[in-house]
Amino acid sequence: PFAISVFFTHQIFSNIKKGDFKNINYLLAKNQKFSHLTYNLYQIVRPTYLFFSIAIFPDNTVDALVKTHKVFEKGYESYLNVKEIEKLFLKKNKNDEEKKYLSLRIKKLKEAINSLQDNLNSINQKIPLGIPFFKEEKNLLIIANDSLIKLEKLLDYHDKIFGKNKLSKYLVFFANNRELRPGGGFLGSFGILEIKNYTLENIKIYDVYDADGQLKVHIEPPEPIRKYLKIPHWFLRDSNFSPDFFENYQQAKFFLEKEMNLKDFDGAILLTTSAVEKILDAIGTIYLPDFNENINRDNFYLKTQLYSEKNFFPGSIQKKNFLSSLTRQIIINADQISPISLFRAIKKSLDEKQMVVYFENESLQKFFDSWHWSGRLINPLCQNFTTNCLPDYLFFYDANVGINKANYYINRMATLKIRIDKDGDVFNNLTIQYKNDSPSEVFPGGIYRNYLQILLPKNAVLKTITKDGVLINQFDEDSGFDFLKKIGFFFEVPPKKIVLIKIDYQLPYKIKSGKQIYQLIVQKQIGSFNNDLILEFTLPSNISLINKNFIPLVNGENIIYNTNLDTDKIFFLELNKN
Repeated sequence: PFAISVFFTHQIFSNIKKGDFKNINYLLAKNQKFSHLTYNLYQIVRPTYLFFSIAIFPDNTVDALVKTHKVFEKGYESYLNVKEIEKLFLKKNKNDEEKKYLSLRIKKLKEAINSLQDNLNSINQKIPLGIPFFKEEKNLLIIANDSLIKLEKLLDYHDKIFGKNKLSKYLVFFANNRELRPGGGFLGSFGILEIKNYTLENIKIYDVYDADGQLKVHIEPPEPIRKYLKIPHWFLRDSNFSPDFFENYQQAKFFLEKEMNLKDFDGAILLTTSAVEKILDAIGTIYLPDFNENINRDNFYLKTQLYSEKNFFPGSIQKKNFLSSLTRQIIINADQISPISLFRAIKKSLDEKQMVVYFENESLQKFFDSWHWSGRLINPLCQNFTTNCLPDYLFFYDANVGINKANYYINRMATLKIRIDKDGDVFNNLTIQYKNDSPSEVFPGGIYRNYLQILLPKNAVLKTITKDGVLINQFDEDSGFDFLKKIGFFFEVPPKKIVLIKIDYQLPYKIKSGKQIYQLIVQKQIGSFNNDLILEFTLPSNISLINKNFIPLVNGENIIYNTNLDTDKIFFLELNKN
């Protein structure tokens, strides 16, 4: 019975991973029968196991099996609940009874999530470490539990998000990260999402030129836009020129009020092309009858470009119609979409900063800030440490000013070497390798014309900047941030070429005698593709490493760590200086 129950458990687990719920009821019924039989038979022999003090492992195994079945039952119940919530959310003109019913469904979902978390935590503790067969399952349990924690907290704010007794209006930006900008990508389109009384009332898509064509006043652009894009005026389409989404949102609101008298928003969402592709991967193929096209993850970008670039002229509505049609069909096919796959795609996009959000409601925004889902700059000051702490910070971000989609072909790899000398001075060397795999200079690829900006600690002392070993003397330096210094400069990467950028600088702090924490924050640019990141720490003989929050390769005095900059990273080293 135990073996058969394990078999059905694996079948259910596989089906849930694939988002296939057709046979779940049948599999749950079978699994319940054999898991209960396993439990009852085990109770007969358990006293003997206890007598010989060997009951711990079988106790944990049987208990994990029974609790896994409870997780599947509660999970399936939650799945059906979410489908009902989705159906009610999309239904317009709901009566009071239906609104109360939807609110009750959300409450029940929250209770189910609480139960799921308890059981998942218990199962994770009982599954033994070091067994390869369970390695994937343990990792998925950790990921699932993390998702449930965030979903449960998010449900606490459902009244605010879903516009209870009011109209909530959200800006939705579509940023093409193949043409990367500091705030995620070129803003080719935007939408306005309206939700009222737990109902999706409307979503309207605009081409950015709908708005920019109505700007009647001159707005002075940031200098890199004027100098390298050769544009004397500032428009909404280039407004996301800050690495902080909040600043870009404020700038976009300014433009939209000036251009179209649109205002009074409750927040904003930015989706990059990569985020839309992730979501389409979860949804599957969508047929657009208006265009006689089947759209999926693999062809979305090419089709969007086709309807954006083909016979384009200012005022053209073909891209807007294409995106509107796609949005409409997704809503129509909502009942066929797996909520688990969709939630997983959205969470991954948020985690990887391919999707960022901002809410005007302060308490709701604090929740998103706490998970680093709002695309904000992180204050590098050390927090929550009882010992001395030295803060270090790095944020490098690109602005494609070549009016092409070359980022599709760009591979970046960053190496940060941190050398601490015997006096405790900290010297950093940052190397960023850019490789342009564009086949030629023909659009959409071509020369990568990049205005690179780097944020460092406020009083960091810049030593040198080089490109392929040649000194760069012309660069912009700005200390306008409260706690950061910004360096910016322009360079090009021709097709099929590699360019190495190197920056040497010294931190304005020292490692002091005794114990001290070295904290390094490395932020990822919104919309950037996941880059390789190599960290290399070199310590002198009078400074020893006590602890760290990552697992590096230690080679003598060098500590090397290879990772992926798929999200913002925080590293800690606990050091002791004699």
